[in-house]
Amino acid sequence: MSKNEEILRFVVANQALEGMRMTEREKATIMDCLEGRKSFKVAVQDVKNRYSMRGTS
Repeated sequence: MSKNEEILRFVVANQALEGMRMTEREKATIMDCLEGRKSFKVAVQDVKNRYSMRGTS
């Protein structure tokens, strides 16, 4: 198991302890960041945009 796979496994396990399941899309995003295909800054902004409420200030 690679170091990145190990990190992802720990993240998924910690989320599960909190009762939060991770989607395959979320896992893929984490791996993209860990492997340098996507910056963490861009990934966080994508998540914020996906879950933010539209039309509020």
